[in-house]
Amino acid sequence: SFEKEDLFYFKSVDRMATALVDEHLCVTPNCGGKAKLRCPNCVKLGIVDGSYFCSQDCFKNYWPEHKKIHVQAS
Repeated sequence: SFEKEDLFYFKSVDRMATALVDEHLCVTPNCGGKAKLRCPNCVKLGIVDGSYFCSQDCFKNYWPEHKKIHVQAS
């Protein structure tokens, strides 16, 4: 089951930042596609490394692991 925090970030995916993703690759393991999106919470927290994704699907699939960097940064 997802926590409220998880649901909030999945809804936020539609508002993912798309600026300044040139030269970055998707951080989802075994993907490595050209990044087109950034995690909105990472943008808010100023996290650069580990915040880029090629698609919303990659972001959603990697979310359980990715969200840990938010805790480390706060």
